Amino acid sequence: MALPERLFYTLDQAGKILNCTIEDLLYFGYAKVCQFCFILPNTDIDLCVVSTTKILSNLTFEKYTRYKYITPYTYLEENTRDHIEAGEIHIDGLLAISPRDSEILYKNFINKKSNDIEISAALIPRVASDVINSTKDYDVMDIYFSEDLSLNLTQLFITNYEMELLKNGGRNIELDAYFGGLNKFNGKANYLNLNNLTSGIDNTPTNLQIEFIRNLLFLKYGEDAIENPRNFIEKNKSPLVRDFELNGLKYPSGKSLEKWLKK
Repeated sequence: MALPERLFYTLDQAGKILNCTIEDLLYFGYAKVCQFCFILPNTDIDLCVVSTTKILSNLTFEKYTRYKYITPYTYLEENTRDHIEAGEIHIDGLLAISPRDSEILYKNFINKKSNDIEISAALIPRVASDVINSTKDYDVMDIYFSEDLSLNLTQLFITNYEMELLKNGGRNIELDAYFGGLNKFNGKANYLNLNNLTSGIDNTPTNLQIEFIRNLLFLKYGEDAIENPRNFIEKNKSPLVRDFELNGLKYPSGKSLEKWLKK
């Protein structure tokens, strides 16, 4: 009797099937063509979900609502009042580490520093859009933890979806995010040519992305960041700039940010 297909594989199992080494797999994660997943351990860690419903809520208080986000790999249920008052979050199945954490994992591995990684946030593993079952307007973007999680290589998995992508040349994670979200692309589309990733790309954010940026700036840095974005970034090294530089991240020019927020 033939066994059913596995939903996910350990790195050892994936390497044997794909005829490559663990270092190869970690490199593909570093190159952003492969996503690594893990199972949330049974700890008392608190979770916070960032979703499009938060963005669309406009900070109004309504009755408690139950949101669900279901894929073949993950079941997420959130019961909250407009995401302002803390509610109950239930997650079963897999979560994915971020591309940035995959970079750190590879660097630590090749420099023989560690086979572990500390993560503070996670993503929903990417899938084709036609297998997602979610509450209307509820799209999960990030999941944050109240304390860092330590993961070892033996605790990381590769989904059968990622396996098929690797067999067929891979797909760039950052471009997937740009074109509608890590988990929202068309699974039947042609695989991307990794040698020609940036040709013809318009870098202007979508209206939903702009609204997300506007709300985050307001919540984190106050009204001045919204009303005077150019001065906020360019004058005297703002808190936003310091936060970005502290984490080694790039940030837009004040002119670009002002243009986006006035769109």
